[in-house]
Amino acid sequence: MDNTIKLKVGRNILTIDEDNLILDNGVCYQIVTKEVGHGWNSYYPVMSKSLFNKLKKLGFVSTNSMLKEKAGAKFRCSGVTYWQFNICLMIDNDYTNGRWFRMKEFRRLIDLTDDEIKFIINELLEPISISDIIRDATWDQIDWTIVTGGWQSEDVAFEIEDGITLTYEEIEVPFEFTEEEKNKYQQYLFAKGCNALYTELQNNNPYLSKN
Repeated sequence: MDNTIKLKVGRNILTIDEDNLILDNGVCYQIVTKEVGHGWNSYYPVMSKSLFNKLKKLGFVSTNSMLKEKAGAKFRCSGVTYWQFNICLMIDNDYTNGRWFRMKEFRRLIDLTDDEIKFIINELLEPISISDIIRDATWDQIDWTIVTGGWQSEDVAFEIEDGITLTYEEIEVPFEFTEEEKNKYQQYLFAKGCNALYTELQNNNPYLSKN
């Protein structure tokens, strides 16, 4: 039996087994036993807080005093720990396809049009531009690139380019969304027929009246 699973972290699809470890410092969650990129551009993949919390809630990752001691000794500081993957449990729960749930009668995320994607991104992020929209049929996710205004000094204005991933659960961005923004996103998906799990979002949903 192949005791590995495929895990999509950002734009990277990783093959994970029980030897892989997540380093948790309370802010960042790095898979320190994996590297992505090449040469000087290689780095440890960082999973979103949302993904980490889902894995933790379902018991798909776990830690213990030995792992905490090992991480503390490695990085010579307290407040860090390693988490290991429970691959057998993930396989038993059919996580091998990397999806949290299967959409059956509802619209798939990748069926959203470019205009529908741009509408909610403009509403929540107000980017300068949106480009490179890529629909990932295997993972039922959408990746794209946005440019935001960044910040401005007295002499020069900076623009920031970020890679963004649209999933059923969230918009994966390198910054924090407010609870109101997260709720708006879920309301929008429900209004477009893409989310069967959030039926409570019918109430006070401004997007249901928009085509």
